[in-house]
Amino acid sequence: MKLKLAIVTPRYGPDVLGGAETLARTLAEQLASQGHQVHVWASCATDYYRWENVYPAGITTHNQVTVRRFPITSYDHARFTELSRQLEQQWGLGWAQQKAWLAASAHSQPLYDALSQEASRYDAILVLPYQAALAQAAAWVVPERTILIPCLHDEPYAYLELTRLLLQEAFGVLFLTPEEQLFTQNQLNLNLPRAALLGAAVSPPTTTAPSRNPANPPYLLALGRLEAGKNMPLLYDYMQRLATDGSPVKLLLAGDGPVPPPAQPPFERLGFVPEAEKIALLAGATALVQPSLNESFSLVLLEAWLANCPVLVHQSCQVTSGHVRRSGGGLAFATYGEFAHAVNLLVAKPELASQMGENGRSYTHQNYTWPLVINRLETTLQSWLTN
Repeated sequence: MKLKLAIVTPRYGPDVLGGAETLARTLAEQLASQGHQVHVWASCATDYYRWENVYPAGITTHNQVTVRRFPITSYDHARFTELSRQLEQQWGLGWAQQKAWLAASAHSQPLYDALSQEASRYDAILVLPYQAALAQAAAWVVPERTILIPCLHDEPYAYLELTRLLLQEAFGVLFLTPEEQLFTQNQLNLNLPRAALLGAAVSPPTTTAPSRNPANPPYLLALGRLEAGKNMPLLYDYMQRLATDGSPVKLLLAGDGPVPPPAQPPFERLGFVPEAEKIALLAGATALVQPSLNESFSLVLLEAWLANCPVLVHQSCQVTSGHVRRSGGGLAFATYGEFAHAVNLLVAKPELASQMGENGRSYTHQNYTWPLVINRLETTLQSWLTN
């Protein structure tokens, strides 16, 4: 059964960064490669801070995927920032403030209008991520045809009544990890009539990965956005303390963002790097370090494991520590002492580090490849749509 699907995501394109955005793009391309008809509905924006229209509006085709772009038509940056700050400080907003937050967010009225007119053409409309107001508004256009891929984690936005209503009223909900589904059940107290585990995947490297060869002097590698929300200040503090304690381990940062590291050793800021260079960096790293507390999946763990590289994650992140616990593909830390011990152990015992990397690679192949993810999605949608 070949499906006709719409995927609604606020920002879309190879130059658009973010885990949910990468998932939306690769999911669309993988579905199209299996013969499903896929249309992506997105705004013309590329940056989620400014929401400026960068791409031209209209229809294009890329990698067998039809992409329909619509302009951002409203965004009250000052009001949105003010209410978002209140929400993050208070872990809640009153109902009137929630509606004001939603109204002040970036929106595309032409997208909503067109989706309302054309929704019946699709077997289902996949919408992600939940936190983006544009995705929420699009989901409310036709909730009875919407399947939400929320990318939930334990953050203030998850507890809004807006979020609860959206999860309850969507036709179905697909989760990326068991921890995300349990969070919805246990912390949000929601038992949804249609819910399933989907998982996620990364595409295998297009170039042959070099053999694992940890560098000397050793380094940890961080990939992605340099943001406070990714817990980067804590990582910078721990690395500086590690250097003060006499460790030769450096931190290489292949990414960019508003929270850069100090411009001094042991930090080396590389910016975003090409795919081949990223693979080489993973091959030489003592470990990939992912300190974030709030993740719904964390694709960078899969990237590391496909390169046989072990990972270090924060114990308080249920999703990443769950991956590590199930895979044996790395270590988790909760304090500076545990972080330092883990780093020193991986440096001193490279054979242990290599075994963890191999464990992670096996775990990825057994659970999170695109054929497995697409098969889960096809099976779930066919069951939901025919019952």
